[in-house]
Amino acid sequence: MNMPEQIALWLQFNIYLITLDGYSPISFTMIDSKTIVEPEVKWQLAVDTIDRSLAAGLMGVWNEGWMRANGLENPLELVNVLAQHDPFNFELPSDSATYWLEPQLCSTDLCKYLVNKYELQRFEGHTICYSFIEEVEKLFDENGVGWQHGPLVKIHRD
Repeated sequence: MNMPEQIALWLQFNIYLITLDGYSPISFTMIDSKTIVEPEVKWQLAVDTIDRSLAAGLMGVWNEGWMRANGLENPLELVNVLAQHDPFNFELPSDSATYWLEPQLCSTDLCKYLVNKYELQRFEGHTICYSFIEEVEKLFDENGVGWQHGPLVKIHRD
């Protein structure tokens, strides 16, 4: 396993959650403050996780009509917009709230298959399923978004 254990546990839980319902991108900024304190690091992790999961085919954007109405042609364009809008600053005139709260990220058939294969519902949010994480990391690697220390899509304030 290449990613830190706390990040792996957080990722596993979030991947499981999106199989239950659609979630807005802001949900990916919610990580235990004992693991990550700095808002910029949480923001970067959220952007990179969404990017990896979209590229690896683990998630999609449920409300594609919303994307077109907001000038986004594909889900990966959403990642670039999220990298430009601070999720911890919804002050006007920022469009941050629009991009972080309105789109709904959802699981794909591949995601549901993996969650069922590894029975993630049995891992009560505090135990890592190492086989699952290794398979997810392999998917990331195969899609050119492998786990790395540097950011995939660098964040910057709008």
